[in-house]
Amino acid sequence: LKNFVYQVLGDPTVGCAFFSVPASTSYHHREPGGLAQHSLEVAEISYAATQCFEDHDRWLAAVSGLLHDVGKVRTLTQDRQQTAIGQLIAPEILNVEILADAFINLDQAWADGAIAIRYILGSLMKPRDQKPLLPLTTAVKQADIASAAASNRRLAFADKPSHPEATGFAGVYWKPSPT
Repeated sequence: LKNFVYQVLGDPTVGCAFFSVPASTSYHHREPGGLAQHSLEVAEISYAATQCFEDHDRWLAAVSGLLHDVGKVRTLTQDRQQTAIGQLIAPEILNVEILADAFINLDQAWADGAIAIRYILGSLMKPRDQKPLLPLTTAVKQADIASAAASNRRLAFADKPSHPEATGFAGVYWKPSPT
């Protein structure tokens, strides 16, 4: 898995953009570098949420979480603009293209791992009500949602005072009092 991630993010056309583009144009993690921040959060949450699984399963979930939005390196610019391809093609489709060569190598080193990552990433494009054959998919989906929601909540309260009384309702987000 380490070599798989290195092959993907070690490609300068992917890795440099991964650490510099936002995760969205006007939604969560919209600052430069937001894609890396969001992806790392999804990987960490996925790993933590799968503690009842074997170690190799947890790492499959984490790597899938890390790379679930890698296609955005071709759809967004640092200044939150969509690229020409980004206006036409969903980033999830570009994930497949970006990961293709790394999957060839992972297929040879660990075929089941390659299939599992493909399955998890593919399941993110399916309707949410489908039951996953691989329970790790649930962890990655929920981690993606949690990371985006946490970012949006931070944005909703960003212009509020930071003292303990700065709780309440901001649009669709609520910030309960800490005491």
